Amino acid sequence: MFSHQQEGPTDSVGTAASIKEPADVATFLETRGCSDITSTLNKDACSKTPWSGSGYGDIYRGALNDGTKIAIKTVRQYEHELEELGASGYYKRLAKELHKWSKCKHLNVAELLGWVVFNESLAMVSKWMDQGNVTSYLQSHPTASRYSLSFSICKGLAYLHEENIVHGNLKAAPELLRGTSSFTVAGDIHALGMTILEIFTGKIPYAEMSDAALYMHIVYDKILPLRPGEQIPTGDVCGDRLWSLLTSCWSYDPEPRPNVHVVCAIAVVIAQIQGLTTEERLKRAVNLNNRGNLARKDPELAVDFYTQAIVMSPWPHETYYYNQASNYMRFKPPQLWKAVEDCTQAILFNPKHAKAVNQRAIALEKMDDLIGALRDFTTLDIIEDFKNDATSTTIERVLYKLSTQHAKEIISSKEPRFPSTTYLSTNFAAFLRRPNVVLPDGANAGDLKFLEAQKALSEFQYAKAYELVNAALDCGLSENWKEGLAEALNLHGTFKFLMDDAAGANTDFETSTRVWPDLAQSWVLLARASKRLGKTETAFVAFEIAVERIQTVRISIFIARRCSLHSPSLEEQPTTTGTRMN
Repeated sequence: MFSHQQEGPTDSVGTAASIKEPADVATFLETRGCSDITSTLNKDACSKTPWSGSGYGDIYRGALNDGTKIAIKTVRQYEHELEELGASGYYKRLAKELHKWSKCKHLNVAELLGWVVFNESLAMVSKWMDQGNVTSYLQSHPTASRYSLSFSICKGLAYLHEENIVHGNLKAAPELLRGTSSFTVAGDIHALGMTILEIFTGKIPYAEMSDAALYMHIVYDKILPLRPGEQIPTGDVCGDRLWSLLTSCWSYDPEPRPNVHVVCAIAVVIAQIQGLTTEERLKRAVNLNNRGNLARKDPELAVDFYTQAIVMSPWPHETYYYNQASNYMRFKPPQLWKAVEDCTQAILFNPKHAKAVNQRAIALEKMDDLIGALRDFTTLDIIEDFKNDATSTTIERVLYKLSTQHAKEIISSKEPRFPSTTYLSTNFAAFLRRPNVVLPDGANAGDLKFLEAQKALSEFQYAKAYELVNAALDCGLSENWKEGLAEALNLHGTFKFLMDDAAGANTDFETSTRVWPDLAQSWVLLARASKRLGKTETAFVAFEIAVERIQTVRISIFIARRCSLHSPSLEEQPTTTGTRMN
């Protein structure tokens, strides 16, 4: 085994900055308790050529001075790895993986005895397995339980995953062949399924195919291995359960694959089912379900028990599926799609299972499947005979979310269309007409086009006005004519708003208020656009500013009028003389 660490937190091993060459690897391992046993190696007893090999290295047969038979695994160096990682990075990774393996202590994981210098390279040493690999073992022990052997492999892989190690050196999953993923626990699960199939058939899956044909078969055609009817017979309780497990391990997408603990839980029950009567299986299933209920503080452990109860039960039981689903919802993060699958199974066996319907509806809503959630909440309301006000309120809430979502989709996909003259006239009549702008000195082409747009607007030639204001902004208005630019953006944004482009209108109104903050109408229109976009707080702020601007204008007009009405002209002012009045 040449393990690959899963991405995630690393210990101090990952920061071995001093490692630059093989000698540094040796020093690093020695200081961390991974022994150099080169001096105990009986070199005369070591094979001169590899006994076997893989893509990661060659395995030689050897022995220690005390007669212990050993396997010596040398590590292959690939040019692309050295180019990608650099020599220093490569040796750091090697040291890290050797150290990690040296800490693995499990019955179903080959123990690393230490490391040696062999054939002028660093090599790993483990005990020699006289029985060979699992295929050769089964050839010499044909009556051995395939189920028990499969369970042992599951336990070994479960241990590795608990130690944050990805095995990686197994049958490649589709995502690895596609080149869209690195080594992952999901890839290990796919490979585990293939390994179990090999245990039952004695044949390597797809062994007869070339690499190119295999690539097309798995990646493009997405074809799974054929079920071996002789070794995993259809209609057999254990065979059907096992095949269902294997096909779930081979899911084309990594996410739906079960984790290794679920595989272990199912594998151990399948191994136990053999020889049990229906009554015994029922009793064990009830006991496993009860253990799951007691373990609810640990959702993952509870799911293991419920999974075993489902497999152990001689016929489907909706309660076990519902219990498992409710615990998937308590995972961090929740395993929503798994909860939906289990609730669906519970509903399949009992369509009036209100708790399962409600649980699936909640999960679907969290997955943003609002149509599915609305269907299930409505079903729940019918099951409850419309007597639960909370369910009715939930239906209204989901319906509002769904209608809002659909409205946004319709608006976003709606083709811009110029409104009718009646519609435009009604909207423009909502505001008092302001006089046309006064052109600045040295007006440019953009200024002139905007004035033409205002004239067209006053003559109810809306299409022409829209075309001209677009042209004016494209040409650009005089740089210092802020009032004109604010008015042009105001008019342009108004047309956009009336054409259901609230986002574009909002941008125009925001720019207009920045260019000329005293234009109250732009603040009012900004509030309308913000409200349309769901920016309620921004809308209220814009309305408040608009009111302030309008009040300021009214006060200014009032003062101006008062001054014009009550201030005498020069001709009306009394003259003063030097005559003293008595």
